[in-house]
Amino acid sequence: MEVKERFLSKNEKLSYGLLWVVGAVIYETDMQHGDGRVFWPFHPCLLNGLVAPWVYSEFYRILNKLKRMGFDRKRIARIIYSPTKLATYQYLWPTDTLRVLPRYKKIWLLSEFSSLLNLMRNGEPFCENFRNVVWKELKIDRSRFLSKEDNKGFFKILSELELYLVYYSELLNYWLLDFSRFYHGPYESGNEKVFVKEFLLTKAAERYDFLSDFPFDHYQQIGIYSKEVEIKVFFSGHTHISKPFPEAIEKTLVKLDGNIVDDKRTLAWILKKVKACYTKLLRLLKNADETFLIRHGIDTFFYHMKPLYQSCGESWKKILPKVYRFAEREKNKMRIPNPWGDWDAYKATKFLFKRSWRIINERPISRKGILFMKKLEKIARKIPTETPSYSLIRALSKI
Repeated sequence: MEVKERFLSKNEKLSYGLLWVVGAVIYETDMQHGDGRVFWPFHPCLLNGLVAPWVYSEFYRILNKLKRMGFDRKRIARIIYSPTKLATYQYLWPTDTLRVLPRYKKIWLLSEFSSLLNLMRNGEPFCENFRNVVWKELKIDRSRFLSKEDNKGFFKILSELELYLVYYSELLNYWLLDFSRFYHGPYESGNEKVFVKEFLLTKAAERYDFLSDFPFDHYQQIGIYSKEVEIKVFFSGHTHISKPFPEAIEKTLVKLDGNIVDDKRTLAWILKKVKACYTKLLRLLKNADETFLIRHGIDTFFYHMKPLYQSCGESWKKILPKVYRFAEREKNKMRIPNPWGDWDAYKATKFLFKRSWRIINERPISRKGILFMKKLEKIARKIPTETPSYSLIRALSKI
């Protein structure tokens, strides 16, 4: 039975929902990393604490500057391009150092982020139905698609290329690989499903000179699957499929920087270049000290804001010296939380929701917030087929 939260405005539902899903996703991410003990190269709370006030201050400044320049929300959404990237920035909400930001800025950003996600995901801002539906219309030219049956060598190379793109994204972004990785769909198309894999801002030569050799900046692979294949996409990009992608895919169209690649020899050359860049970056980071790794992590947050900076006529690098100095001064003060231990998804999500609420609003949680949590937990506990943290997200579709 659906519960109608009539005492909440649309904006409140979006804002409360965003904080709720952030709590559920953080808990689930920690549990996928040994209860928070096996993140590389360090626990997220260290880096988050160092960047959070700077990242959100810049978002507030840049988004307002763009609006003064005449950019409406739809145009800003097109610049950001990936709602998955925007969702990844939401991990920062429970970060204690955000307390230094004025309350009005945090409240405005929470509303703006949730509204942008609602726009970019066509009314499903939290992937609450386990879809990341960002295309309003499915318009694809099937004449250029390759079938797996007739191009087995191409598809074998394609599978290895996408594996290395995931590895490479993890080196560029640590656990925040979905700054680069952008999977969306599934889209229904007759008796088939369409699912799209993209990787963004991969030619990161501004961060490492040798990455000027990376063969593309934007990868897009549009895949066609049978309708029986089940694909689920979660808030910050994690994806489940009922059988492995290389087995499930039937046809594909591959574009690199907008150009179609449809021959095996070219794709093999591209894979070789990707592997070479990955190997150089891996070697560099394996031998790096903590200061270098922290600075590399700081760069990640601002580099992926680059399209927004460019739209303002600014450089993403300008803020970095200030953040580096802050990090050097404050890094030893950052507190790493204990593992969740025997806390379940329900308790952890409510804890993080309340924590984010207090950081943003600078006061105890409201009666509305308490009722919101209680109703969502009640709904979630009636969804027995899902992992508890996923049930908590699914419950948002019934509010």
